[in-house]
Amino acid sequence: MSPPQASLDASTACDVMKILKDLSKNGCTIVFSIHQPRYSIFELFDTVLLLSKGHTVYLGPSANVQSYFISQGFTYQEYDNPADFTLDILIQAARTNRTTDLYNNYLNSPMYRLISDRLTNTLDTVDSAISQQQQPMRSIASKFFYVSQRTLRNTIRNSALLTWQIAVAIILAVLTGLLYYRLPQTTGSGVQNRLGGLFFVTVNQIFSTATALEPFIKERALFIHENVSGYYSMQTLFFAKLLCDLVPMRVVPSHICFCCRCDRAGPHICHHDGI
Repeated sequence: MSPPQASLDASTACDVMKILKDLSKNGCTIVFSIHQPRYSIFELFDTVLLLSKGHTVYLGPSANVQSYFISQGFTYQEYDNPADFTLDILIQAARTNRTTDLYNNYLNSPMYRLISDRLTNTLDTVDSAISQQQQPMRSIASKFFYVSQRTLRNTIRNSALLTWQIAVAIILAVLTGLLYYRLPQTTGSGVQNRLGGLFFVTVNQIFSTATALEPFIKERALFIHENVSGYYSMQTLFFAKLLCDLVPMRVVPSHICFCCRCDRAGPHICHHDGI
């Protein structure tokens, strides 16, 4: 990722960094990587992290960079850019294999101990807050009730799908009834026609209920999040979907289709004799 001032002139880059500084004062955390910043930009930084070969050699206020490295024996030239001063130190340390020394000096510095104490206190505070948050244990019936309630509401709100499910069931029922109207009660062609009719009805019902897979795919990410959090199990979701999604959206249209098909085809297609 390029720095925010990349490919900008010095004045514009400084203006961009001042805008980021104002954003940080409003509560935003700004983190970015920058190379060879000018002094007017460097002095805008609150905290500086210096890395050399993957090791942290400095993490602290930008105003203390010069004094920190001067205390380690490095010479700071007057009017030298602090950013160039630190980059020269890192480059020279990498070339002379002194990165380990800089890293060890950082580990033994008061700056590192201060950061370690802050992290320890923060982690302890977070752990105590998590331990104090005790989620009320809900019964399986309660979990099933709330998941079913949400599933039923989603089903009712999706009125277009419910309407089309019923409309398609009625249309297919009428077409099937007209196609297999008054089949002959014979053991030859009548049996074959009834087998074809049953096959056609079965295939229609299978494909008409294929839309039941779509809600599972859309709610997969939500289910994984809630399941990992321990809100409910996979069995609870399955039976809630079975009751509140499959019954109104798949079973009811199928029964409507069956009744319309019987009424249209007459008593012969539903007769118990033969097939």
